[in-house]
Amino acid sequence: MGDAQAEDAELRDAAIKRLKRKREFVRNLVLFVLVNAGLWAIWGVNGADTHDMWPAIVTGIWAVFLALDAFKILERPITDQQIQDEINRLRHT
Repeated sequence: MGDAQAEDAELRDAAIKRLKRKREFVRNLVLFVLVNAGLWAIWGVNGADTHDMWPAIVTGIWAVFLALDAFKILERPITDQQIQDEINRLRHT
């Protein structure tokens, strides 16, 4: 297999992995919305007259992990050009 074909295969694998990660994120986001809506509904029916907003703890912690997952999806791979630019900056410092 030639270099171009090997590179195409690597890019295809990376693209598939990235698409799967995006799908998983959407699935997690939908689950987040549904579960938290349910928790808040339960709280609204049973405990809205108290100051104990326990669903906020679940929502907050889960939201942090969801945000971290979103950052992973938005992350771009480091390119050879970026590496070379950084090497050049280090040489001139």
